[in-house]
This record gives sequence, structure tokens and C-alpha cells, in this order.
Amino acid sequence: MADSTDTFSKIAVLQKLLLSSKIANKRMDEVFSEIDLKKSSFEVLAALLNAAPEYALTPNKLMELTHITSGSMTTRIDKLSKKGWVERISNSSDKRSIKVALTDSGRSVIESAVAKHEEAVDKLLGNLTDKEQQRLLKLLCKLTD
Repeated sequence: MADSTDTFSKIAVLQKLLLSSKIANKRMDEVFSEIDLKKSSFEVLAALLNAAPEYALTPNKLMELTHITSGSMTTRIDKLSKKGWVERISNSSDKRSIKVALTDSGRSVIESAVAKHEEAVDKLLGNLTDKEQQRLLKLLCKLTD
């Protein structure tokens, strides 16, 4: 049977982990709402920005990178397309499929969002040294991998 001190310690760790997640999500929601962007849209636009120089990916690749389901991805692409931030283009390497491409307007939005996101992350992690941040990342990877 586990020692009650060990159990309490594990509960405290989990509570701090959940609280940290809640605080981070709240701050990110605030950042994204300032620019009329949802977290899932940010993830899609950021994935496209990282696909430079073409700034285009297939919907399947976007789903893989963002962990968004097929139906949700279609809805997300439709919404981003209506805002003029992405467009569907033909896939030159596979005529049976399309790619989703970042428009100039979408690129401007995501570049601004990334800058605001980085500021928020710096504030959230500001109390940690670079070494502590790397250690935290390694520990979190052990929990999620």
C-alpha cells in the first residue's frame, strides 16, 4: 500500500500540472481572442506557415500535424477560407488531391499571432531559466510520449 505522503505528493503534482495547463490555456485564449482566432485555427495556420516556401499542405498532413479530425479539419479549412486566410489549390504532385495554401492575408494574420503567442509564452515561462524550461520539456515529454 502506498504511503499517504507519497499519495499526497502525487496528487499535488497532478494538481499543479492541471493548474499550469489551465493558466496557459486561459492566456492563449486571451491572446487568440484579441485577434479573432481560435486555437485550432492558429495550429492550422502555423503549420502552413512552417511549410515555407510553398505555405501549403494537404488536409491529411494538416490533420497529422495538428491532431484535428477529418470532419473538424474540413470545417476549420472552410472557416479559414471564408476569412480569406487560406485557399484550396490543386496538388501538382497528386492530381487526385488538393492542398490548402496560406494566402497573403492569412500569412499576415499568423505572423502577428505567432509574435503575440511568443510574448505570452515568454511571460508564462518567465520565471524559469532556459535550463529549467528544457528540463520541464523533457519531463512533460515523458508523460505524453
